[in-house]
Parts: sequence; structure tokens; C-alpha cells
Amino acid sequence: MKIRYQIFTFLLGGLLLLPDLAFGTAQTPEYLILNGDTLAMHSTPLQSYLHENPEAREALKSKLGGCSSTACGRDYIGYWTLRNDSLFLVDLRHCCYEDVSARNLFPQLFNRETAVAPVFAKWFSGEIVIPEGKLLQYVDMGFLAGHERERILYFEKGVLTEEQEFENPKVSSKYVHKDTLQNFLSSNFDWAKIDKEVNKIAASASFRVDTLGQIDSVRIWRCIPDSQEQEMIQIIQAIPNWAVYYRRGKAGPEWWSLTFTVRRDDTSTSP
Repeated sequence: MKIRYQIFTFLLGGLLLLPDLAFGTAQTPEYLILNGDTLAMHSTPLQSYLHENPEAREALKSKLGGCSSTACGRDYIGYWTLRNDSLFLVDLRHCCYEDVSARNLFPQLFNRETAVAPVFAKWFSGEIVIPEGKLLQYVDMGFLAGHERERILYFEKGVLTEEQEFENPKVSSKYVHKDTLQNFLSSNFDWAKIDKEVNKIAASASFRVDTLGQIDSVRIWRCIPDSQEQEMIQIIQAIPNWAVYYRRGKAGPEWWSLTFTVRRDDTSTSP
């Protein structure tokens, strides 16, 4: 029996890393220039200012908009720097054309008489997340990808007040890998329990993995035919363990999504 499936993380339990913007695609980072290094940041400090100043938002959109990239839904890439623990905006660039800058709009954006950069980010109170090390978990949504380490900078009215670093270990599971999962699902699918007139079953489900890697909840979103929904739940619950990913030094839980189709005759597989 062949199984064709898709599997991906669709929600991080507890959302330990809330993105500044909720996009359904992984987003292009902003950048922080610090001690001679240019570091990717999973934060967008300008968004709170644009939210409070719609005229500035529209002016920036007219200058840098039109990229139509789902990976850069905010229409710009911000470049920042720290000076004496104060956060400054250095530049705003086009998502698709990096050489296009909006620095000449700074007087209009920030009600200044000159276009001198950088601009002190006195409006920003919040945190800047700097991912470090290897990518451990790709999540196609916002800034939710998981890395080996995270560096968190906390700001109050543009001034750095605290800094923390977190180690994010990963607890692996062989069942995350396509071939292993496919073999497990195949060996646990018992057609003797299925109505004889049913030759194909298609299912979409989500399941929650606790901090120990155990599947503790399963939800079936679609099952054709729906009479086999309970069988699908039992098969997914039978997976011995799952990978555990950490955010800010703490484990999940996390929700995952699984979509697959199985056929009784083992001769073909549907998309």
C-alpha cells in the first residue's frame, strides 16, 4: 500500500514567539547593524509607528509598495542600529529592489525638516528577536521558524532595558522523516477493519504533540468517507513519538497537520 502525504507545522502551541505581523508565509527579516555585524531580526519595530501614523504608512507604501511578495507583506525592509543602548532606524528599502531606498522620505515620515538618518525609534517599546545558529524548524508563517539560539532585546521608548539569550535544543524523532512515517502508517493501516466497499480513504488531520513528544490530541478536519474517521484518529495516535522543538528555551506543545490518501489495491496514489 502506498501513501502520499503532506506534513507540516501549522501552529506553534502557545505561540511563544508572536510575530509582529500575522502572515501565512515566512517573512523576510529586518536587519540590525551591531558591532560591525549585520544581524537578521525577527521583529518589525516600525510597524507600531505606522499603525499610529496612517499618513506615514501610505507615503511609505507609495514609495516602496508594489513588490507583491508574500514573503514581505509589510512592503519594506528596515535597517537598524544601536547607539549607546538606543535604537535607531538607518534605512528603509524595497522588498524586491534592494537599491531602492526611502531615506529621502524620512522628513515626511517622521515630521522632520531634514532627511538626516538615523532616526531615534522613540516610539518603540517591545522586543527584538535575533535568531542565531542553525535553522531547526522551518515554519511557513511570519517569523515562527525555530533556531538553535535566540537573543531577545527588550526596549522601552527606544532604549534597551534588558537582554536575554536562550538555547533551543531539539528532541528528534525518526517519524518526522517521510519514509519512516510512510512505513509506519502503511503497517498500521488495517483494511480488515474497513468496510469492503471502501477502496480509498483521504484524510486531513491535526495533532498536538506535548513537551515529551507524545501525541495527546487528534482532530480530523476531513475524512472521505467520514465513516472511517475513528480509524484515522487511532492510526495517528499510535505514532510512538514526535519531534519536540523549543522556543525561548522551553518546549511546545505544538500542533501539526497531516494530509494523506491510502488505497486498498496499492496500485496508485492520489495527490
